[in-house]
Amino acid sequence: FVKGLTGRKRWGPLSYNQTINTPIQGTASDVTVDAMTKLALLSWERDMPHLAAQVNIHDALIGCVPTPQLEAHLEIVVDTMLDVHYPWVNVPISVDLEVGSNLGEMSAVGKFSSAD
Repeated sequence: FVKGLTGRKRWGPLSYNQTINTPIQGTASDVTVDAMTKLALLSWERDMPHLAAQVNIHDALIGCVPTPQLEAHLEIVVDTMLDVHYPWVNVPISVDLEVGSNLGEMSAVGKFSSAD
C-alpha cells in the first residue's frame, strides 16, 4: 500500500506512477473531499442546499447556485474551502473560482488564498 499525508492507504497492486503520485494526489483529494463534506453539512445546517457541491472532478468542486444568491453563496464556499487544518499544511491553500451557465462557458471570478 501507499499512504497519503492524511493517513489514507491505497492498496496495490499499483503501477510505478500510481505509487509516486498517490501520496500527493491522494492527499489533495482528501483535502477536496473534506471541503465537500463541510459544504454539505453547512448546506443542511443553514437550509441552503446550493452550498453543497454536486460534482467532484479531481480537485474541482462543481455546484449549481441560482444567480440571485451567487455572491453570498460564493463567499461561504470560498471561506469553507480555504479553511484547511492539517498539521502538515505549511503553504497557503488557494481556490480558483469560475462561474458560468455550463462547463463550456466558464469565466474566472478570482483566485483566493488562505494567505490573504
